[in-house]
Amino acid sequence: LTLCVGATGTYTHPSSGSWSSSNPLVASISATGLVSALSAGTSVITHSISGPCGAAISTSVLIVTAPPAPAIISGASTLCVGTTSSLIASPTGGIWTISGTGSVSAAGVVTGISPGTDIVTYTHTNSCGSSIATYPLTINPLPSPATITGPVSVCLGATTIPLVASVPGGVWLGGAPNASVSAGGVVTR
Repeated sequence: LTLCVGATGTYTHPSSGSWSSSNPLVASISATGLVSALSAGTSVITHSISGPCGAAISTSVLIVTAPPAPAIISGASTLCVGTTSSLIASPTGGIWTISGTGSVSAAGVVTGISPGTDIVTYTHTNSCGSSIATYPLTINPLPSPATITGPVSVCLGATTIPLVASVPGGVWLGGAPNASVSAGGVVTR
């Protein structure tokens, strides 16, 4: 017999006798054969009939299974369109699904397909039930390319008015070896 933790079952025998459990921390059994599964493990259930010439003993192995442990997901909660990231789940062996604009592989690798907020779900199941974890995932858009306006040439020894980028917050780079660009977008040659 196999039971889940917290479940009960009934053993029967055609003759009256006494019932016992070899591991009362795993399962207890009443005088009428009602067994209660208490914790994961195994216990030998014994039915004994005593008589003037000895005892008749019958045994059965009871397996008690615990429900799945609570599922936990960890990993990056944001990624960009076109990139991937591996999520990790515990316990292992579950099934990954996603709702939204991304995708997820059987191994938990998420791919950003288009911007949005997704919900990744991990389900771990055993014979005693399922444990489900959800994980919010934000897929960020790729930055828009900036256009730069300002002077297209600089005379030797001169400084220009600052260049202007259509997308604020970037970092100015370039100019070497003939010119330099300051953090404010001013070109000097």
